[in-house]
Amino acid sequence: MDDKIDLIFDQLCSKSTLKQSVSRSTHRVFQKIENKALEISNYLSSRILPIDEHVKVEFKSQSEFEFQVKFSGDLLAFIRHSNVVTLPEDHVVMKSPYIKANPQNGYFGHIMVYNFMADTIKYHRLNDPGYLLARILVNNDNHFYIEGVRQLDFKYPDISQNVITDELLKEFIESAMLTAIDNDLVSPTYQDIQMISYNFKLANQMVSQGEKIGFQMMGKSPV
Repeated sequence: MDDKIDLIFDQLCSKSTLKQSVSRSTHRVFQKIENKALEISNYLSSRILPIDEHVKVEFKSQSEFEFQVKFSGDLLAFIRHSNVVTLPEDHVVMKSPYIKANPQNGYFGHIMVYNFMADTIKYHRLNDPGYLLARILVNNDNHFYIEGVRQLDFKYPDISQNVITDELLKEFIESAMLTAIDNDLVSPTYQDIQMISYNFKLANQMVSQGEKIGFQMMGKSPV
């Protein structure tokens, strides 16, 4: 029994302590992203307001795990996952000499960026899709790796060189916003909406319809 207790204690001292440290690191990065997103939102709002008061740029904190940035017809939801993860052994990141030299660097917190239509949230259209634009993986060493659509899977392929900075986080947010704006909503075909259920109508799904089709994941077909 003592051997098992010692083993549990060793795991608590190593892996569990590491995961707690990664979680705190990710939380700090998320707070920096949130502060930067608020700064960008306020700046854009002050510039667009004199030109068109109907074009809104709004920031909203939902919880310690989520905030939203709404701009015109788009909304970005930045979500910090509460768990620490690792990646499959065949993932390109796990093959990095940086991680092979220190496997502890292969544990990550992750922050995801989803793009919704602003009206999806406004009208509570539960069946509307949201699109994962990117996720940023953060380790205990303050290094990161970005996975996402082609517009966001940019510039930083080598995790050993990728260190979190304020300038990087600003670029990450701005790129996410540009990606959302550049991909317009495409109407469904006439045949696709020729027949609907009454429940669909009651759920307020007819207020607006359409999907974004321009997003392409690296190495994958359009979603």
